[in-house]
Amino acid sequence: MLNIDPEQMTLKIAQESGFVDWYSNDVMAQHLPGFHAAFDPEIRHEMVKNGRKQALRHGFKDPVSQAHFVTLMWHIGPDFYHFPGFQEIAQATRQPGPERINDFYHVSEAHWNHAVQHTNERHWFSEAAP
Repeated sequence: MLNIDPEQMTLKIAQESGFVDWYSNDVMAQHLPGFHAAFDPEIRHEMVKNGRKQALRHGFKDPVSQAHFVTLMWHIGPDFYHFPGFQEIAQATRQPGPERINDFYHVSEAHWNHAVQHTNERHWFSEAAP
């Protein structure tokens, strides 16, 4: 589980550039080291930026929920929110962001596996995302 301590929350992560820098350089280095090492910083930043845009499109307004959403994109796939089990949660925008994030983590293993197996990696880049 992604833990964000109060000191990190004092950063300007509510703004796009602060979020992208923080997530790409700090969060990924600590929690997703394989992905962090696999991509050049420019590509990684673009992917995180587009991931945050998807989080915002789905009503995740707070940076902590956005960070979890982007983390789920890395773990499951960049279009995970299109798949059964996840889609219903992503569309439930009247429910608070942190509650929906929690619900994502409790989707069945079968739904997780289906999303992982059928993800389209092109969705990391804005021109491919619907």
